[in-house]
Amino acid sequence: MDNLQKLATAFGLVSKRSKKPLSISNVHRILTNAFYYGVFFFKGEIFQGKHEPIITKELFDKVQEVLKFRSKPTLYKN
Repeated sequence: MDNLQKLATAFGLVSKRSKKPLSISNVHRILTNAFYYGVFFFKGEIFQGKHEPIITKELFDKVQEVLKFRSKPTLYKN
Protein backbone atom coordinates (compact mmCIF):
# COMPACT_ATOMS: atom_id res chain seq x y z
CA MET A 1 0.00 0.00 0.00
CA ASP A 2 2.95 2.31 0.66
CA ASN A 3 4.03 1.99 -2.97
CA LEU A 4 0.56 2.98 -4.15
CA GLN A 5 0.64 5.97 -1.87
CA LYS A 6 3.97 7.04 -3.37
CA LEU A 7 2.66 6.49 -6.90
CA ALA A 8 -0.44 8.59 -6.17
CA THR A 9 1.82 11.36 -4.86
CA ALA A 10 4.02 11.13 -7.95
CA PHE A 11 0.90 11.63 -10.11
CA GLY A 12 -0.01 14.69 -8.09
CA LEU A 13 -3.01 13.24 -6.25
CA VAL A 14 -3.55 15.17 -3.04
CA SER A 15 -6.23 15.39 -0.38
CA LYS A 16 -9.13 17.67 -1.13
CA ARG A 17 -8.95 19.83 1.97
CA SER A 18 -5.33 20.00 3.04
CA LYS A 19 -3.72 19.56 -0.41
CA LYS A 20 -1.26 17.13 1.21
CA PRO A 21 -0.33 13.72 -0.25
CA LEU A 22 -3.03 11.08 0.17
CA SER A 23 -2.86 8.99 3.31
CA ILE A 24 -2.88 5.21 3.08
CA SER A 25 -6.49 5.21 4.27
CA ASN A 26 -7.41 7.59 1.42
CA VAL A 27 -5.77 5.28 -1.11
CA HIS A 28 -7.59 2.29 0.39
CA ARG A 29 -10.92 4.13 0.22
CA ILE A 30 -10.34 4.90 -3.46
CA LEU A 31 -9.43 1.30 -4.25
CA THR A 32 -12.58 -0.05 -2.58
CA ASN A 33 -15.05 2.48 -4.00
CA ALA A 34 -17.42 0.77 -6.49
CA PHE A 35 -18.30 4.17 -7.98
CA TYR A 36 -15.20 3.94 -10.20
CA TYR A 37 -16.60 0.93 -12.11
CA GLY A 38 -19.97 2.62 -12.62
CA VAL A 39 -22.25 1.75 -9.71
CA PHE A 40 -23.22 3.37 -6.44
CA PHE A 41 -25.00 2.34 -3.26
CA PHE A 42 -27.97 4.20 -1.81
CA LYS A 43 -29.95 3.07 1.23
CA GLY A 44 -28.49 -0.42 0.99
CA GLU A 45 -29.32 -0.88 -2.70
CA ILE A 46 -26.98 -0.88 -5.67
CA PHE A 47 -27.69 1.30 -8.70
CA GLN A 48 -26.07 1.64 -12.11
CA GLY A 49 -24.68 5.14 -12.47
CA LYS A 50 -25.16 7.32 -15.51
CA HIS A 51 -21.48 8.27 -15.40
CA GLU A 52 -18.91 6.52 -17.56
CA PRO A 53 -16.90 3.99 -15.53
CA ILE A 54 -13.23 4.75 -15.04
CA ILE A 55 -12.26 1.08 -14.65
CA THR A 56 -13.86 -2.26 -15.51
CA LYS A 57 -15.70 -4.41 -12.99
CA GLU A 58 -13.12 -7.14 -13.66
CA LEU A 59 -10.24 -4.85 -12.68
CA PHE A 60 -12.11 -3.73 -9.57
CA ASP A 61 -12.69 -7.37 -8.57
CA LYS A 62 -8.99 -8.20 -9.07
CA VAL A 63 -8.00 -5.29 -6.82
CA GLN A 64 -10.44 -6.48 -4.15
CA GLU A 65 -8.89 -9.97 -4.25
CA VAL A 66 -5.40 -8.51 -3.84
CA LEU A 67 -6.55 -6.33 -0.95
CA LYS A 68 -8.25 -9.28 0.73
CA PHE A 69 -5.12 -11.41 0.32
CA ARG A 70 -2.89 -8.68 1.72
CA SER A 71 -5.13 -7.73 4.64
CA LYS A 72 -4.05 -8.63 8.12
CA PRO A 73 -6.09 -11.37 9.77
CA THR A 74 -8.32 -10.32 12.64
CA LEU A 75 -7.91 -12.29 15.83
CA TYR A 76 -11.11 -12.81 17.74
CA LYS A 77 -11.03 -13.35 21.47
CA ASN A 78 -13.75 -15.33 23.17
